[in-house]
Amino acid sequence: MSASRVKPLKLTEAAQAMHRLRTVLADLRAVGVPRLSDVRRDHLVTVLDQWKTGSVETAACLITALKQLSAHGPFLSWDRLTIHPWPGRSAAAVAGRPPRSKENSTDRIPEHIMSPYLRGAVFYVTTASKDILAGQRVLEDLRAAAERKPYAYGRGRAMFASLAAVRGTAGRGLPALPLEMAHLRPDAPVVDGIVQAPNVTFIELLIGGYGADPGLRRMIDEAGEELGYEPGGLDSHISPWPESGLPWRPRLDPFSVKTELQYLRTACWAVIAYLSGMRDPEVRELSRDCAFTEPGDDGRLRYKIRGRVYKHGKLSGDEAEWVVLEIVHQAIEVLRAINNCPQYLFGWGPRETGFAASGTTSTISSAPTRGCSSPTTPARSNSMTTRTPMPPTERKTPTQRRMQRRTARVCRGPSPRSSSEGLWPGTSRISPSASSPEPGSTNMPELSCLRGMSGHRSPGSPRRSPATKRPPGWTTSKTSTGTGTTAAPPPAGPLGGSRRSSSGSAASSGICPVWSRRPPG
Repeated sequence: MSASRVKPLKLTEAAQAMHRLRTVLADLRAVGVPRLSDVRRDHLVTVLDQWKTGSVETAACLITALKQLSAHGPFLSWDRLTIHPWPGRSAAAVAGRPPRSKENSTDRIPEHIMSPYLRGAVFYVTTASKDILAGQRVLEDLRAAAERKPYAYGRGRAMFASLAAVRGTAGRGLPALPLEMAHLRPDAPVVDGIVQAPNVTFIELLIGGYGADPGLRRMIDEAGEELGYEPGGLDSHISPWPESGLPWRPRLDPFSVKTELQYLRTACWAVIAYLSGMRDPEVRELSRDCAFTEPGDDGRLRYKIRGRVYKHGKLSGDEAEWVVLEIVHQAIEVLRAINNCPQYLFGWGPRETGFAASGTTSTISSAPTRGCSSPTTPARSNSMTTRTPMPPTERKTPTQRRMQRRTARVCRGPSPRSSSEGLWPGTSRISPSASSPEPGSTNMPELSCLRGMSGHRSPGSPRRSPATKRPPGWTTSKTSTGTGTTAAPPPAGPLGGSRRSSSGSAASSGICPVWSRRPPG
């Protein structure tokens, strides 16, 4: 049998083909053939009789593996078959498997199951997709506003008070924690499928990205008890379900938008696959520019898809075209709006960084996933899913920005500035001792914001030795000797003695532990 008639071996079948090849080689060794070059026709007849004792399908697979091994003989340098196993006959014919009928062996999905499923998928593509994309745009606007918000102490509480007043006037409650995240508040009851706990992260986004401090958290809990809770909470339109006239789902929130995007991708796949007759690998390998139209012989516009067929073809596939309905093109346009891979229609990744496009940043990811090409490849700009890029330094969460401002306000941090004495700002020269750092030493001086904190030890000073531990019945008080403060006189010891430092020196650091007798009672 010539190599051209052997079915090409695909990479996805490599592990299974290797397992079958090991079985074939073991069976050949069992009949007394240690090398492939020693295989003769009688050996093939013997091993075939053994294979036929089992399943016919298994025997056909092993025969196919032996034929593939013979076809790859020119690429084997150490050992190879010198004969073609059963030339001119297929593996099914050699194994004795009866020919299959022209009809597909897989049963069709029953009509009473496929009909409502397809109707729901079409609704997602034609109607629900608009609601989901609208909610996605509202979330993007809220995140962009949170990144640009100015810092103002107490502004978060004022913004929440305004939000609560507006929702109270409209008769609405606060956004409730999603039911899928109810485990975060196990103490919160669930009433009619609504968790009676606030979605604090979403509320922070609604008030401009201000973090919920303890005072604001109490305000949220009190407002929730008064106003109640509602599912979702995003102010975006929800279309009615055609059969009932009611909204097809409750209001959206960040969690449900992410979930609905996954459902929308699945619905688009179902519409494309069912209404075109394409196989799953052929659908998943479609490119972003696969849809096109051309006039038919009767003058009507025909909707088509350009892709590749892989079954019984080359490893790279063969080019093919499918005539489809207009709804299939609508599904492709939806996928182009929610997915961001510049090469494949179903490729997508995280939304934070976006594929680099000329002058814009796609709000859907830039990380090349699912076979996407390099992120340097220009992405298709979409007016619904693109925005002006923000500088990388401004892309911080509200909590990160709040902690950064708090750190800068409370502790300015020692910056080495030039001074006549070579000191760091906020520090003063202390009496020289064996443990105090010399000018120009690599030991970092003590930060002024840590002076007086419990358990702080100045850099360069040794740890308290076991001999200086606090005796029973004695307490420890700390006094500061930093710049701009007056050292309080320490209380006298039990015998009128002076203070005693942890390092044996009276002034080895800005914090001076002092021992004193604990008062009775």
